[in-house]
Amino acid sequence: MGSFFFCEVCNLVCEYGDKAWQDHQKELKFHKMKRMLILRCWNCGKVVVDAYAQYSPERNQFWCRNCVGDVGFLKFRSSE
Repeated sequence: MGSFFFCEVCNLVCEYGDKAWQDHQKELKFHKMKRMLILRCWNCGKVVVDAYAQYSPERNQFWCRNCVGDVGFLKFRSSE
């Protein structure tokens, strides 16, 4: 769906090319910037970030951790 950047040091959220992102690239290189992807859970339809999602190569789908926990990991990874 999309992506954004998250600074773990100052808890800043910004998009590629923003002034805050450029400042972090030039002056605050010691800050750890993570690229986060915005995904939609295939099972329930909720929008989540990639850190809160699991991917099943058998199904070729992303599910949120809540849905994986509800059905169980082994059933989630099966192709049924």
